[in-house]
Amino acid sequence: MERYLLWWRNGHLSHSGHCFDIGNTVRSALSSFEKTGDPFSGATDFFSAGNGSIMRLAPVPLFFSDSPRVAIEKSAKSSQTTHGAIEAVDACKYFGSLIVGAINGVSKDELLSNRYCPVENYWDLKPLCPAIDEIARGSFKHKAPPHIKGTGYVVESLEAALWAFYNSDSFEEGVL
Repeated sequence: MERYLLWWRNGHLSHSGHCFDIGNTVRSALSSFEKTGDPFSGATDFFSAGNGSIMRLAPVPLFFSDSPRVAIEKSAKSSQTTHGAIEAVDACKYFGSLIVGAINGVSKDELLSNRYCPVENYWDLKPLCPAIDEIARGSFKHKAPPHIKGTGYVVESLEAALWAFYNSDSFEEGVL
C-alpha cells in the first residue's frame, strides 16, 4: 500500500514519472489507508467491484506459483487492498488460479475446463460468489458479443478476457 501511495503521490515506478490515471475505488482505498494504516482498505460494496485489482494481479500468482493454495489466497488479499467487493476478490482468486495453472504448464483446455483450480476441491471448500462461479463454469463459452462486454465491472472484464482467450489461437488474435 505504501508503494501504491508513492505511485499515486510521486509517480514512483510510473513510466511517465507521475500518476497518469487512478480510478475512484483505488483513490478512495489509498486515502483511507493514509488515514487508518489499514492495508485492506478496499471498499466492499457492489459499486466498488471494478477491474482495477484484476488488472494488476499477475505478479502475485506468478510469485507464489510453487504454492497454488498460497497463490490463490494472496490473490484475494491483493484485491482487498483496493477492491474488497466479493466479486473483485473472487475474480482475483479465480484468475490467480488460472495464472498458476498456466505457469505450471496446464493446457488451455484444462485451464478453461469446468471450475478449474490447481488445488483439488478448492472451490467446493471455499466457494466462489455466484457471478464468478458462473464464469468458472464456462459462461464465456456460450456467449458472443454483444453479450460479452469489456466494461470496468470486474465480472464482465474477466468474462470478456476469458472469452477472447477461449476464442483465439494466438495472443494477437485474442487481443484483437
